[in-house]
Amino acid sequence: MLLYFSTIKLSRTALITWSIIIWIYSFLVAYMYNSIKDAAEMENLIDIIPDHIKAAMGTAGDIDIFIDGIMDPNYFITQEYLAWLPLMLAIFSVFYCGGIISREAERGTLDLLLSQPLARKNLILCKLAAFLTMVSLLLMFSCIGISLGLLIIGTTINIGHLFLAHIIIGLLIFAVSGYCTLLSCISMDPRHSIAYAGAITSGMYILNFMVPTLGSFQWVANLSLFHHLNIFNTLSSGTPNWNGSIVYISTGALCLVLALLIFERRDLNY
Repeated sequence: MLLYFSTIKLSRTALITWSIIIWIYSFLVAYMYNSIKDAAEMENLIDIIPDHIKAAMGTAGDIDIFIDGIMDPNYFITQEYLAWLPLMLAIFSVFYCGGIISREAERGTLDLLLSQPLARKNLILCKLAAFLTMVSLLLMFSCIGISLGLLIIGTTINIGHLFLAHIIIGLLIFAVSGYCTLLSCISMDPRHSIAYAGAITSGMYILNFMVPTLGSFQWVANLSLFHHLNIFNTLSSGTPNWNGSIVYISTGALCLVLALLIFERRDLNY
């Protein structure tokens, strides 16, 4: 428990910085809705967006986003903010969890930590729990920023759906943090573990954009964690991709178990 609070305390600068950025970004996007909701040019612009881009953003198909010439606020929030938030947090996860063990090894502090009455598995669990706590706080600030921005301009969306959409994003980040932690336990060099984690994450994100153009090979999209988000459906109707949520939980849990097993049996003569 002491390690958990110490980890959060040591990361307070990053946490405060990310919280401010995400709160301001979410607030400004929501606040800008009034200035663009009835712009005729936006309707024409959205019509010419390629279908594979819309699919990657989770807004493909027959979606009526303009009612009486007014843009659906759920669509605006999704396209301008929530479609990008998972990538922002995934990058945070890559740099934090990709070095969760390997960075300690590089600094020479891993032996010092394990010389204490601290089990190896508890070292990983405490540091990962601290990271997930920070992500939860960032998601909370995101919800507050959107809600406050819309409240000021007199626009409302379903807060329950907004909260659910952020939970799904949190599950995605749990999956990302799982394989990043696994790579950190496999490689004791943070340059390698972070690079591998970054390559996998960016590869899945790019795949989410490219696969809709590959015809009969569209099934490959299931390999991308980002493909299972469906943020717009979650925000507008409260119906997330439950199968995707199971994929996130299973991926994160499996990678975490493998990380614990590998680190428990690893020779630390690195």
